[in-house]
Amino acid sequence: MKRIFAVIFLNIFLIISALAQDISISVSAPKVAVEGELFHVRYSINTDPGNQFSIETCEEIQASGRPQTGSSSSISIVNGNITKNYTYTETRQFRATKKGTFPIPIASVKIDGKTYRSKAQTIEVVDNQTAANAAQQTQQQRQQNNNYSNQYSQDEPKAETASNDVFARVFVNKSTAYIGEPILATIKLYTNKDITGINDHSLPDFNGFFKRVLEQPQKLEYKEENINGQQYYSILFQRVVIYPQKDGKLTITPFKVDCNVVTGYTSGGFWGFTQRKIDRRVIESKPIAITVKPFPAGKSANFTGAVGNFSIVAKTDVETIPANEAFSLKVTIKGEGNFSLLTKPNITFPQDFEVYDPKITDNFSISTTGDKGSKTFEYVILPRREGNFTIPAIEMQYFNAETKSYKTISTDEIQITVTKGTNNGGVVSNYTQTTKEDVQFGNDIHFIKTGDLNLQDNKPFFFRSTAYWVVNLLIALGMIGFILVRRKQIELRSDVSGMKMRGANKESKKRLKTARKYLESNEDALYYEEVAKALWGYVADKFTIEQVDLTTDKIKERLLERNIDESLIDKLIQVLQRCEFARFAPAADVKGKEDLFAEAGNVIQEFEQKKM
Repeated sequence: MKRIFAVIFLNIFLIISALAQDISISVSAPKVAVEGELFHVRYSINTDPGNQFSIETCEEIQASGRPQTGSSSSISIVNGNITKNYTYTETRQFRATKKGTFPIPIASVKIDGKTYRSKAQTIEVVDNQTAANAAQQTQQQRQQNNNYSNQYSQDEPKAETASNDVFARVFVNKSTAYIGEPILATIKLYTNKDITGINDHSLPDFNGFFKRVLEQPQKLEYKEENINGQQYYSILFQRVVIYPQKDGKLTITPFKVDCNVVTGYTSGGFWGFTQRKIDRRVIESKPIAITVKPFPAGKSANFTGAVGNFSIVAKTDVETIPANEAFSLKVTIKGEGNFSLLTKPNITFPQDFEVYDPKITDNFSISTTGDKGSKTFEYVILPRREGNFTIPAIEMQYFNAETKSYKTISTDEIQITVTKGTNNGGVVSNYTQTTKEDVQFGNDIHFIKTGDLNLQDNKPFFFRSTAYWVVNLLIALGMIGFILVRRKQIELRSDVSGMKMRGANKESKKRLKTARKYLESNEDALYYEEVAKALWGYVADKFTIEQVDLTTDKIKERLLERNIDESLIDKLIQVLQRCEFARFAPAADVKGKEDLFAEAGNVIQEFEQKKM
């Protein structure tokens, strides 16, 4: 009885203490942000705000994305003094639209009819160069004052650039170009903190550009890189060469990465375990503006949009050929430039030549400065009349972006002698004129046969014959059988969950077979992804778990309800976590991958052996 009264007294005391505490809102924000880039602000309040928590808007500081919320509570008893702490946190993403000093959006909450507001703070918005200089000075100052770092409060926000620990960049080698001039774009993520996983990412849209992928790693790798005197790990997502298709201002949209960042380590409280503090962040690069200049005056009718440095040559496979026999003309353009966008040259053929659309052969490769190699247009030509003919010189004009000038190149004239061809009757000439004297009765035109033709019906009539009725009977029986089988299939398919449960093991084996192929071809990222899909898919189908509930916590909860051994559940979760971490960690040895494959198969088999 004494214990019951003690518990009741303790609860009453905690409620009174909670009501009596002062409500306050604290704000943790950087003092400096980069113009056009995202930064994070964390709002904390020492009570549960319910749905009364709000953030004021600001024209210069625009909100981006959805907030990340969390809460924590603790009770401590020291020398008989009971202290209860509750904290609700909400992390918001903002983007500064211009340089200057602006107020950070204020948070407010309404409790028992009274409104509480956070204290006013300001943030300085600078450009990229200023931010880089500030980061370098901060790093030097930290090194100089390392022996005195304990003098400063750990809770005070650090005077550093908002996104200098993890940031995304889209680099271009030029911000001004002509139409069709190649631009190298490199897409990277930089970090000097640990990243436990990349949840999702979206590459920029290159609207208004023709894009060719130069490099796109199948597995993300960390490489050390020095940025303005500070060491970072960089992750290359894609390197592309883009060609502007129209003049004016074109914008490369931001590169976005959703990732989990380790921001620090905390003590686990009473038991003293060290835990990682992980923030889920959506990192976003600045949009890139490209000024595209139109072609200058001076282009001729032979200009078809070629930009670069080229040469041209043309040759035929014969010099003399009989009429109505085909020969080929190959026009080859060599050099460096926008080969991907080159169209066929303007060629004036003799009127007595029948010319077919050319076969185009690309023999060029992509490089950081554009396409290098050659492009060949092969024409098939049928001369319809004998004589001496000339294919005039083929002229081509291209624009050189470096010299900002046009250059015209041309081939030599080609002489073709067409002799009289043989009349094989197999070629239809569009140009040969036919006279009455050329038409012969009995050869070109046959007479109509008249008189008794003595026509006979050599096949019996099928309609209403014995075979006719047999075929109809078989068709009727086949339709009845089809309807019965179809109804049975519909009944089976209506039980969707039952079908999935029965096919869970078979489907997982298919995915593991695919994973084995990826393992043998050293495609690690696809291997780990396929093993994880096999396990997630097996659990979802076998235990009828919806996709939205496919989390490790939900899986454990649902499987425990099915009386599955907790040790087997933990084994499943451990294999899933290994797959997730391995996708973004350095490659494991072959034995480690084989062990993971075996463990995944064993886990599925252990589930199959359970009676459920």
